[in-house]
Amino acid sequence: MIECTDVKKQYNKTPVLSGISFQVSDHIIAVVLGRSGSGKTTLLRVIAGLDQPDSGTIRIDGQVVDEDGFHEHPSRRGIGMMFQTPALWPHLTLEEHIRYVLDSLSKDEQKKQVDTLLTMTDLVALKDRYPSEISGGQARRIALARALAGNPRCLLLDEPLINLDSDLKDSLIPLIREMIHNSRAATVYVTHDRAEALLIGDKFFMLENGTITPVLREDLECMTARSQSKDSR
Repeated sequence: MIECTDVKKQYNKTPVLSGISFQVSDHIIAVVLGRSGSGKTTLLRVIAGLDQPDSGTIRIDGQVVDEDGFHEHPSRRGIGMMFQTPALWPHLTLEEHIRYVLDSLSKDEQKKQVDTLLTMTDLVALKDRYPSEISGGQARRIALARALAGNPRCLLLDEPLINLDSDLKDSLIPLIREMIHNSRAATVYVTHDRAEALLIGDKFFMLENGTITPVLREDLECMTARSQSKDSR
């Protein structure tokens, strides 16, 4: 579970997060919607520990990882993260990208986990290829596999399907949902795309003016329908 309580963050005296409070349970994909510059990436960064909040409390599985005077290092939080770009290392094969996260396991355990993730992402035949030798969709799949490889306590996804065509998005969304729900990870998925949010999310929040507000699925469906109707005129 991820719990944020009155989390605040500012840059150069400009508030970005103005008292964020919300929680995400295990196995749940919570989608945070917001326009560019609304603070979505900042929210993920403070949960991951890459940035430290100015005040407030963050808990993961009930353990405090950020509070006034205390900041748990990102490597100790049990976080898996997927970015707007796959961020793959050019000198590692697809198999090595997953194995890199599993160095604390025995060789037999590593092989089992690698084989499982490559099978789930349909990349077994490509396991010895390098990032320069695969497609954009395949790169997103291996990035997802790497994020889940260490059985993270929580998963953070920063617009992972941005700039992909609709057909590729449609093929990746069921895979993302299946892999996350098969894990125990509480997941925060940020996007500006309402239609994408409805396809992938279990619960929804709107981040605007530094504050976060829960949104019911039916209300988000209405907003999306109105927007699509307006665009079609």
